[in-house]
Amino acid sequence: MIQTYPATRDRFDPRRTVFLHSDLDSVAPFTSAVSGTSAAITFTTLSLGAANRFGVATMTTGTTTTGRATIGSATQDGIIFNAGTVIARTAIQTPSSLSDATNRYTLNFGFTSTLANFYTAGIGATIRYRDNANSGKWQAYAAEATGGTSATADTGITVAASTWYAMEIRMARSGGPIQYFINGSLVATISTIAVTGSANPCGVACGIVKALGTTARTMYADYLTFEEEVTR
Repeated sequence: MIQTYPATRDRFDPRRTVFLHSDLDSVAPFTSAVSGTSAAITFTTLSLGAANRFGVATMTTGTTTTGRATIGSATQDGIIFNAGTVIARTAIQTPSSLSDATNRYTLNFGFTSTLANFYTAGIGATIRYRDNANSGKWQAYAAEATGGTSATADTGITVAASTWYAMEIRMARSGGPIQYFINGSLVATISTIAVTGSANPCGVACGIVKALGTTARTMYADYLTFEEEVTR
């Protein structure tokens, strides 16, 4: 669902702001990508009284070892980090079983140049989780080029099963510093990576990707938002 602001609200000005939002009662204005046996994404419209979550996307890896389900920008090259401050937001509920050595998966959210699997691939800035990385805590990640310089930071927040997390990533006009927020609190800052220029375009996405095992794992997403200052 595309979000529009009332005319009386002055926050949104199409001359200086790009704003895309889905409550995930449907995928628009984003797109979805799945891979693997029984991997799927479904969208449910809930009442506003249901924990104030109007729509929820159910994202299932299926039973393939590398199965995945991701929601994100229609193209992963539409965001250029030199126009103005860039913000991405989402809220996700973790699977009922955490990642482990038998059924390992990654949870990913943020700016990425690849919708398929952005745990370690591509350019951008993400918040990610996997059991054998950062002691099972949410980790901030940034990379300025595919296969190039990257950096990580510990958020200090251990991931819990079946738990909702509100996430936000903010990137300054210059591509850095990059700030990472979880549940409204600043949990990490990466200042050593600058994702700038037309050579480093990205999109925004969230998703789950299996790495080991054949047991399906399911995460939920409540909304996905992208906002950028522009001059036109």
